[in-house]
Amino acid sequence: MLDNGAFLLGAAEAGDLRVDPQEAQAAVQKLGAVRDSLQVLLNTMRQGSFGDSLQLGANPVGRAMSEKSTNKASGGESLHAAVQLLFTQASNAHDAVKRAMDNYDYTDETGARRFRPQH
Repeated sequence: MLDNGAFLLGAAEAGDLRVDPQEAQAAVQKLGAVRDSLQVLLNTMRQGSFGDSLQLGANPVGRAMSEKSTNKASGGESLHAAVQLLFTQASNAHDAVKRAMDNYDYTDETGARRFRPQH
């Protein structure tokens, strides 16, 4: 399952994924831009009021509503969690493509060495 891009990154790190650097350069730049934009968004969200709880009164209903609001803002199904998952996916995809480019260069160089005369 490709829930966070770790599968592609693992394949690239194992050398099982290779891509021509000239063909993939645009993808690396776009993935890097997406990753950077998501990082800025996460930083902005952290500086926001996600850690602050709403003050809706000292009664049980007010406290319950405040807790529910806080959980929606920063819990597992929140916008923050979704952006964090997207950031992880974009980072892993970026790193996987860069590693696949390195693998291509390594494979290409290794193959070329077989045909060079030995001196």
